[in-house]
Amino acid sequence: MVQSRMRDVSLKNYLKQSCKRGVYSFRRGIPLKLRPYFKKADGSLRGREWKEPTKTTNLSKALVLAAKINQQFEYTKSLAELELGSATQSLNEREQIDHFINYLKKEGIHPDYAPSVLAPKEERQAWMNLKKRQDILDNLEEFKLNFIDQVGNDTDYGGVIYTPQPMYYQVQEQIDFIQGKNTSIKNRLRPTWQSAYEEYVHDKIDDGRKAPDAETKSKLARASRVAAAFASFTGLNNAEAGWNTFLVDITREEAKSYLADQLNRQERAGSTVGREITTLSAIYNHAVTEHKRDEPSLSKESNPFSKLRDQANAKHKEALRLGDRENKAARPWTPQEYTALKERLPQMNDQLRLVALISLHTGARLKDTTGLMLDDVVLEDEHNSFIEYRHNKNRKITKDSIERIVPIYGELLEAISAYKAEHMEPEQQSFFPRYCQSRGSDSPSNLLNQRHLDSINRDPTFKMHGLRNTLQSKFDAALLPNSISGYLIGWRDRTTIGM
Repeated sequence: MVQSRMRDVSLKNYLKQSCKRGVYSFRRGIPLKLRPYFKKADGSLRGREWKEPTKTTNLSKALVLAAKINQQFEYTKSLAELELGSATQSLNEREQIDHFINYLKKEGIHPDYAPSVLAPKEERQAWMNLKKRQDILDNLEEFKLNFIDQVGNDTDYGGVIYTPQPMYYQVQEQIDFIQGKNTSIKNRLRPTWQSAYEEYVHDKIDDGRKAPDAETKSKLARASRVAAAFASFTGLNNAEAGWNTFLVDITREEAKSYLADQLNRQERAGSTVGREITTLSAIYNHAVTEHKRDEPSLSKESNPFSKLRDQANAKHKEALRLGDRENKAARPWTPQEYTALKERLPQMNDQLRLVALISLHTGARLKDTTGLMLDDVVLEDEHNSFIEYRHNKNRKITKDSIERIVPIYGELLEAISAYKAEHMEPEQQSFFPRYCQSRGSDSPSNLLNQRHLDSINRDPTFKMHGLRNTLQSKFDAALLPNSISGYLIGWRDRTTIGM
């Protein structure tokens, strides 16, 4: 009774009585963003409000009619929001469908809730006649008529031509779905290569909450390039077809053929292809985690990319053994090369010079060093000063390394102390602001490897990364246990040398 009275009070707000004739009309404002989707029976827009006469002067009758009109208003409003996300946010097609499915589940009329064919006839008939379900079907049938373009009229030669808009077919698909028919809306709920890639990027790389930094942009570019290459391959050079391939339709043979194409026809390094295969496998596994419940045939055991990286690496090693591919892995430096770089330090700017000096003394990866924060560097005396390599807001420690504390003393301690005193501002957080987010031609890696190391020796295996092996050689000569040297250099496996 209370709810009935509250509903009547609410409906009275939408009833306006004519001063002259006393007739009630239903009038309710339409949200600005939804106005393009509120149409009359003739296809014209309703404008700023839904205005419809009840043709009665009796308030009780007007309230009954207003209830029916208001129900149609609510359905039109909710369906417009579900389809286009106009009232809340811009939704892509998949999000629109998910929103629609969640709405059906909330209302208890999702086809999955329908009785089994083995259920008693009365139970199945009750489901078919469920009022809420039938009301939505009736309103959808009426709603889709708003999306038919009408050209001409009965007096024209050839009569009236009716042309359904794309939205008409989308609403019809929803009707079919509620009725339990196996239609394209069900197919679009199945994960495709494109939806798997997009979900992986959103959940694992870039959730859109803040502007991506240089590292995130690099990951996005790599994932995009690798996923697009596979889409083009599996679609037989038709990328769109490849993107639309259902995940369950990607076979092991396709994945192996892609691997062979990259290694043989494209003549790419097995180590590089192996890393890219890992990305493809991660995209697939993430989709399994997200959709296994709705797509039981998906499983990590059936991942077509599984263990293909091992095959790529084996192919790479065999190519090196046969001399078909040159080994360009970083090697330890000679004493002459080590001295030559130290002699070039005065030619570098203050930040790059200190980055290079830290590498010479610690063997740390350039990315890990350039991402240091002020709090990561503790300067006291010769016995209590250190650099703490740990995750921070500038970067995560490279996945092949470990978080660690490296003591600093002597020449390096003096250089860092002088740099901090001369160049660090009190409010500064990044130790190397010029390089903490840099990528591309102005990155420390490019500057040191191409501008300075190439001037010393153009051997392609002579790289800054080789300082890690150089330092390990010094530790070996000093008979330092691998468990200690591996920790100081930051090997992921402290007893494994030469990553």
